[in-house]
Amino acid sequence: MRRTRVARAAGSGGADTGPVVRIRDLTVDFDTAEGRIRAVDGVSLDILPRRTLGVVGESGCGKSVTAQAIMRIEDKRICTLGGRILLRRGRDTLDLLSLKGTGARMRELRGREIGLVFQEPMTSFSPVHTIGNQIVEAVRLHFDLTRAEAVERAIEQLRHVGMPHPEHIMNRYAWELSGGLRQRAMIAMALICAPGLLIADEPTTALDVTTQAQVLALLDELQDRHGMALMLITHDLGVVAAVADDVAIMYLGTVVECGPAASIFREPGHPYTQLLLDSLPSLSRRRRGALKAISGTVPRARNRPGGCPFHTRCPSAIAGVCDRVMPAPTQVAERHVVHCHLHDRP
Repeated sequence: MRRTRVARAAGSGGADTGPVVRIRDLTVDFDTAEGRIRAVDGVSLDILPRRTLGVVGESGCGKSVTAQAIMRIEDKRICTLGGRILLRRGRDTLDLLSLKGTGARMRELRGREIGLVFQEPMTSFSPVHTIGNQIVEAVRLHFDLTRAEAVERAIEQLRHVGMPHPEHIMNRYAWELSGGLRQRAMIAMALICAPGLLIADEPTTALDVTTQAQVLALLDELQDRHGMALMLITHDLGVVAAVADDVAIMYLGTVVECGPAASIFREPGHPYTQLLLDSLPSLSRRRRGALKAISGTVPRARNRPGGCPFHTRCPSAIAGVCDRVMPAPTQVAERHVVHCHLHDRP
């Protein structure tokens, strides 16, 4: 997959290099019984065509909430959005936050322009409808096809994702399939309309290592075939190292570091990124040596600390600075930006 990623990056010049989605100063607030809390705080990201953006962070850092904001599947009763999410459509751009999440225009964009793969397909597939019926429904929602034409397209899509005996799978229910086959079926449904962006939210977490590798290889192959952008949300830096072109590290609703994967893995600039990398198992580590761990836990959003959100766990925190002032973004290499006072001060 590294060879594919290098080739893709080398051939990404020209008019097609503009972001498919440009997120600027995104905020997501939830109204709860304990008051309003901010789950995403000023996130800005670019998702480029034919490239994979790996979004990494511990649980509670706002990764999935950011993806839900792009899809506009947030709960309007308890959620308020701010900022801009600009979707490129040809030469035009459309701010998704200007649309009603439950409106017809947004329903048209879901699936047709942006696809979504969840961590556990069983929570997305209906247990009382066959896989085929659900994929056919997704096709006919966006295209004027007869049922026979939609069935033919669905079978072909299942075949493209490596599903064995797709004609037979069409008549099966999600609960009759293994975890790996369910995930392939979910990917088939997400890509049936050939969207320009696929968001994969922890698509391999519930799978065994072998099936995980197969699904990741499938996503890489489908990205090359369709020329789509891929936003891969995960807590697994090993997965990101294998498939991502670009990386965004999130902590407590903010992006603390982002840039090309090669630059971040070679010279991580934020202490949080460095600690995440140090916590990975290593073949060179002594067999009985303890793995390094990041001290403490991610604070709850309503207990967000002042200044840099990571300063309460950071071994390099500067007293009187990190606990009071939010760090400004600092470019440390080409397209590599770090939000840390270790870089924005002499």
